[in-house]
Amino acid sequence: MRTAGVRRARDADGKAARREVILRAAEQAFAKTGDALPTVAEVAAGAGLAKGTVYLYFASQAEIYLALLLEGWSAVLARVAAAAGASPTDAGRIVTALAAALGERPDLLRLDSFGAVLEKQADPDALRVFKTALTARIAEAAQSIEQALDLPATGAERLLMNSYAFARGLWQAFGGADPSLLIDGQTRARMHPPFMPELKRALLAYWRGEANTDQRSES
Repeated sequence: MRTAGVRRARDADGKAARREVILRAAEQAFAKTGDALPTVAEVAAGAGLAKGTVYLYFASQAEIYLALLLEGWSAVLARVAAAAGASPTDAGRIVTALAAALGERPDLLRLDSFGAVLEKQADPDALRVFKTALTARIAEAAQSIEQALDLPATGAERLLMNSYAFARGLWQAFGGADPSLLIDGQTRARMHPPFMPELKRALLAYWRGEANTDQRSES
């Protein structure tokens, strides 16, 4: 019985390791693409596996990239929660952590732009698992932020969701645009500012304004 238990644990570890190999191959393949998601066959080739083996772990291309999205946003939210839990902290420290986490994952917002496509293609059960897990991560981070900044209930969730909308909008305007389409260097500087500094500046203004508004409304 003891030997069987060890074998099962080893098998579970092996499956987790294989799943990780597939996700890293998908991540690397996506980093090399332009405006399309790599196919399951391309991911399998990058992982050094047969296409059928990939399907033992992920039922579809959509499930692979939903898993990467959940992994990426979970890491960002964990970084935000850690900044909120540090002492002392304020809106500036939390926003700095948020911007830094996004900066370390340059392809996350680009992958997120495929979200609507992935939702249409994913199995309903897989999509429900993804949304449930992401909602839980958001709630955990929001609770830390509410305690750190003394915000009312749901105030931090609103901050996070609006920050997500800001990040996506700015990425589409600046981070996702092709600078070569602009006329010259001067025009590029005006119309294509560096994405991360612009995002951090916008989020700082928003978070500080919201924190002050909430504090005034409670006084």
